[in-house]
Amino acid sequence: MKNKFYTAAIPLALVLITISGAVLRLTNLGEFDFTVEEDLYAMRAVGYLDYIYSPTQITPVQAFENQQWWQKFSFHDSPPLSFFIQHIFFKIFGDTIFIARLPYALFGTVSIILMFILGSSLYSKKFGLLSAALAAVSNYSVWTSRISLLETFVIFFTLLTLISIVKAIKGQEEYLIGVGVFIGLGLLSKYTALVLLPLSFFIILFSKKELFKSRRLYGGMLLFFIIISPLIIYNVNYYLTRGHFDAALSSLVGAQPDDFKGLKRNYEGIPGFAAVYFIFERSENLFFSLFALMGLFLLMLNKFLPSKFPKLLVTAVLLYFASTLLVFFGSSAPRFISLVSPAWVLLASAAIMYLYQIYKYKRIITVLTFIAVCYFFLVAYNSQVLALEPFSTQPILFQKPLRGLENNYYHLDNWLEDFFYTQKPIIPFKEPPFKMPVPQLNRLAEKKEMLVKSRLGNQGLSPEMAFVFYDDRMQYTHVRWIFWRRAFNELRPILSFQELAFVLTASGPDFFEKTGFDSYYFIFTAIDKSEIENHHSVQIMKLLDEAGYKPYTTIRNLQNRPLFIIYKTNTLSFLFSNG
Repeated sequence: MKNKFYTAAIPLALVLITISGAVLRLTNLGEFDFTVEEDLYAMRAVGYLDYIYSPTQITPVQAFENQQWWQKFSFHDSPPLSFFIQHIFFKIFGDTIFIARLPYALFGTVSIILMFILGSSLYSKKFGLLSAALAAVSNYSVWTSRISLLETFVIFFTLLTLISIVKAIKGQEEYLIGVGVFIGLGLLSKYTALVLLPLSFFIILFSKKELFKSRRLYGGMLLFFIIISPLIIYNVNYYLTRGHFDAALSSLVGAQPDDFKGLKRNYEGIPGFAAVYFIFERSENLFFSLFALMGLFLLMLNKFLPSKFPKLLVTAVLLYFASTLLVFFGSSAPRFISLVSPAWVLLASAAIMYLYQIYKYKRIITVLTFIAVCYFFLVAYNSQVLALEPFSTQPILFQKPLRGLENNYYHLDNWLEDFFYTQKPIIPFKEPPFKMPVPQLNRLAEKKEMLVKSRLGNQGLSPEMAFVFYDDRMQYTHVRWIFWRRAFNELRPILSFQELAFVLTASGPDFFEKTGFDSYYFIFTAIDKSEIENHHSVQIMKLLDEAGYKPYTTIRNLQNRPLFIIYKTNTLSFLFSNG
């Protein structure tokens, strides 16, 4: 009877754990501004186009007058899989911050189930449930799943790779095919997945080296090369035409091509003890990390323990932890610590399981573990979901985010979405002075113009012809997503203040009126004040005030703090009032 209850309780417990993890990953997912690099991936994923408006990062779109046949096989700074997945989500659900992050949150949630499968395969279903529970509420795992950076996909395919290896070692050799498949998909997500090759090799070598004779292993390796063939084709052609590989691969081999001089990648890394401190101070709750360290020492001393762990668990977890830690030590980017997080979870699970095995009163350990998981859930919810207005900022209940979480530009994005919903004008990119010095983009803009016009139609559209100008002092990360995305993908009439000055100088003060525009919106930032005030922003604000214009609207945050001030005019003549 007890065994039947236990067997029935496991699926229910896993469902509850997964739901808890989903709550932490999906709640308020789209209400935080993009962090650095999220916008770079999402902006390009919308149109699946590798162009970032930078003369210091020359992509194939800029480098070649005509589109190359291999050009869309990858991107100049990252492999293509994450862009492709995001692109599909944007196509189906629309391009919002929530949708940009949704695939990452879903992959992070499914990774909880994968942790259960991996833990069960390594030791027992109890260990699997514990690993899944800790993965669900791990503060850093939650943070990683709530932002659209590539490490989430690498972790997902790493777990699938480890599951395949463990099952093959335990007798199901058909899983060896999956090893090659999942390493290949990991590599299509990010080059750091290369670490899975030596990791897989050494786990098999130390656990069951007879598998090296299996045809299934080499069948998996064949599939590996087939899966990464887009990367191979892309880089071979990049080298033949430009004399170097893509930016990420060039950095890995120590090259710094002129095409990518704007990418200053730092691989000096964080020194060992500083990195360990970083894990404690910035990623996980102190108690969580103490359990993980305890698990690390227990596995290292396994042969001296009265209650020993299975050799496969010790080998796999220690090698996994060591390899991911090396990746983190090899880069100063804090997000690389996310690759360590699943190993950290397995180590913490090992510590708790050991206490459960040796302690006489197992129910007490079970109850205390449940309380600990609930506590970790509370910390993660307060630190991630409620980050803007946490119920407490005391260290025991709040973990500092690795990157600041704000929702200032979130409000501007929403305002523009509502504004453009009823606006009909489309910027004529193919006509001077808007014509871009990139032939591929101009041809693409001509195609987009027809598509956008047919999609918008005329029903319910505003009769005004409005143009939007924005403050150059705004943060570059948000400008790319909020303005450039709309300007290029929707052909919306948007220019920066500096670009406005250029157009007026090149085409005359009455250019916009002649083009048919009859209303103009000037968006000023109230939060991004540089040390040297931008000339165009200051001058335009001064001229608006002198001409007697009052703010059309002010966008405020939840605390009623002014974020953006918007003026509306029906003419641009005030810009020339002083001659």
